[in-house]
Amino acid sequence: MGIDPDGRIVIAESVLAQHDGPTLEAGTKGLHGQQIQLPHHERDRPNRDYLAERFDVFRRVL
Repeated sequence: MGIDPDGRIVIAESVLAQHDGPTLEAGTKGLHGQQIQLPHHERDRPNRDYLAERFDVFRRVL
């Protein structure tokens, strides 16, 4: 699971291809493409550059 710089949740394709019951289907897979809830105050929001850096690492290990 990763979060892209725009705050969308991305589930790895290898996980999306699995079929292992309701928790995986409705829980984990159900998060794919959802937007995270950002704090109201800008100062409390995650740094987009840091999210981009971590998301690049996530995509490389897929």
